[in-house]
Amino acid sequence: MNDKVLELSEATSRQRRNLLLTSVALMLTSYAGVNFGDNLKLLGASVKLTNPEVILTFLMVSHIYFAWRFYQYFHVDQAYVALRSQYKNLLDKKLDQILMGYLFRSLPKGVTSITGNYSYSQISKTRENHGFYEVKVDFPSGQDSENSSKIVAVPTKIFKLRGIPVALKFMFRGKILTDYYLPFSLALYALVINFPFI
Repeated sequence: MNDKVLELSEATSRQRRNLLLTSVALMLTSYAGVNFGDNLKLLGASVKLTNPEVILTFLMVSHIYFAWRFYQYFHVDQAYVALRSQYKNLLDKKLDQILMGYLFRSLPKGVTSITGNYSYSQISKTRENHGFYEVKVDFPSGQDSENSSKIVAVPTKIFKLRGIPVALKFMFRGKILTDYYLPFSLALYALVINFPFI
């Protein structure tokens, strides 16, 4: 399965920009102590605001709207499909490395190579037997004078919790942080510090 490439469209990037702008505006409003006064200059004319608090409410509503729109556009770009594909391929590669390392360590003395394809996705489809996967490993004839294969009991525990370090590595290696988690984290933070609009 080939990696799907995470590429955001211009429309999705625009929604992300709008979300980031409202997030920054709300954080500045909270931390810089911005107060909306009664008077507003508009094209040189003085405008009196009888309810200046509505500006913050407008910012909050716009903020929620842009967050929803970014979420929708992210789906349209099939970004979740791309991220899942990238993560699954990275995890499968790591689990395959663990499996192959264990198989080679379990080979009879003098056997240095094996034939056939072995992957975690294959053995995980077989029935587990008391915490072990039974894998028949074939190797070229002549390496072992008595056998050309061996049944290796692979413990399932060596694969447990392997998804956590892979997930952390995946988050920090690609666009998932900058393109998705960061905008939504800032959006949520900006929403929390301004709740309940005071």
